[in-house]
Amino acid sequence: MVILKQAYTALTQKPQWFLRTFFLCAITTVILSCAQDPIFYNIHMEAPPRKPVIAGSPQNMVIARDGVYTWTSPGRNIWVFDESTGWRWQKLSSTPSGSIRGLAAFGDSESGDLFAIVTSGGHIPEVSQVWRYDTNSQWGKLHETTDFVLHRLFAAGGTLFIGGQRNGNEYTILSLDTNTSSVETILTGSSDMYLAGAVKASNGTILLATGKNGIFNVTSGTPEPFAPASSFTINGMITTGDNIVVIGNSTSRGILHVLKADSAYSEWQSSALEQPDLLFNGGMGVWKHNTETGWQPSLLLLGIRSNGSTLNGYRELALNEDGSVNSSYVLNRPGQSGFVSSVVSQDRYREGIETRSVHYILQVPNLGGNFYPANNNKWQPPIFAGTAQHGLFAYDFRNDRWSADDNSVAWEQ
Repeated sequence: MVILKQAYTALTQKPQWFLRTFFLCAITTVILSCAQDPIFYNIHMEAPPRKPVIAGSPQNMVIARDGVYTWTSPGRNIWVFDESTGWRWQKLSSTPSGSIRGLAAFGDSESGDLFAIVTSGGHIPEVSQVWRYDTNSQWGKLHETTDFVLHRLFAAGGTLFIGGQRNGNEYTILSLDTNTSSVETILTGSSDMYLAGAVKASNGTILLATGKNGIFNVTSGTPEPFAPASSFTINGMITTGDNIVVIGNSTSRGILHVLKADSAYSEWQSSALEQPDLLFNGGMGVWKHNTETGWQPSLLLLGIRSNGSTLNGYRELALNEDGSVNSSYVLNRPGQSGFVSSVVSQDRYREGIETRSVHYILQVPNLGGNFYPANNNKWQPPIFAGTAQHGLFAYDFRNDRWSADDNSVAWEQ
């Protein structure tokens, strides 16, 4: 603006020809530099922000009934993404009366059913129920209690594991057999006994993680110590290949363990990866790369929030061809040069989602129908991410864009 003002003054005062020429050149230089500067170019090219169809804080996403399901907290709606909805997010047409507190599913390999915790009775719920949504689109109640407020739900090995709380600092973990609807109390304790996850390992071992009271082997139905209580709080656990990845946080850093189902306590103490610049939010998902030889497990995506910086989003941990964790144990920002990544460009990743705290993340698997194209190794399915207070985001590989999912992208092929 200063240059432009000086140029105008000079030109209106009838300067010498060389002064007029000088100021005209200056004006031209400013205009051309603005047009070529990448900052101005990005502002010009940036698409307007989208409004997410699922607002607020979407919670865990699960695969059931050949679709993806999620919910928001607090909320009374369950959302579904499948062929019947045209591969768009829609509210499930019917849900049990009350507030949704958790979703779980075993996946296509064990059962297509969806399970939900539903509570009712006001701000402090009086009644907690566990429901099943079966493959015939029918809801059936499996369990009801007024003893605890149920608020955590995981599915592993044909059993539901349910976390409950009473009187502020009294916690319980229940197991529910989905075939008989029988319920047993398997662990009780203080807040250290907070249910953090449950998985079925590649060798059939069923593991259950608590916040700070260790990990238990519950394959036989009776909990047996698997990994000791830790100095950090566990908030996530997942199986990939023959590995079990456990994540959590200490006061100032994120901590990641990589174990096998036959791991010894000594391995638990020595297998940690510590990240002082970030904290894990608990959400993880395996990302598969579409290659000429088929779909290849390549990355574990981990939702994070910053610890003293503005870098949020998620990180990528390299996997081997069998899905196990690569021994390099390196966490990369998406788009890192020289590495396989879930995105094309780190700049577009930064612009799209790195300012959002990602709590849950999922690459959509093959759900059948016309979703996955045949013989097209250039196509990648969407990645969905539940953010804190900013709604559901999606990554569109074709346009290399992370943005709030407003149902405008045609995912099907």
